[in-house]
Amino acid sequence: MADLPNPPLLTADGDYDFPTQVGEAYLLTLKGTFGGATVTMKTRSDVVAATYDAVTDGAFTADAEVNFRAPSLVTRLTVSGAGGSTAIRVTRVKHVIKGN
Repeated sequence: MADLPNPPLLTADGDYDFPTQVGEAYLLTLKGTFGGATVTMKTRSDVVAATYDAVTDGAFTADAEVNFRAPSLVTRLTVSGAGGSTAIRVTRVKHVIKGN
């Protein structure tokens, strides 16, 4: 496990974590060259400590934009099958709702 790198570019197999706030909405984008890699989005389990649960429809093999509401304090991206050409840029933006 490692924190999401800065700049957020995924090039190798592994687990990459980033903080989220429970109940907050985010936009996550994955863009670049997957080179055969799969990126799986997971959230930390509140039931079993130190385990992560895969998010339904959260496996990506090509560019993706995902809106989600965080169910835990940590979201994990797991990269598997990365090749020499894998270079996936990750951006995450918290949705901000402005009042009238």
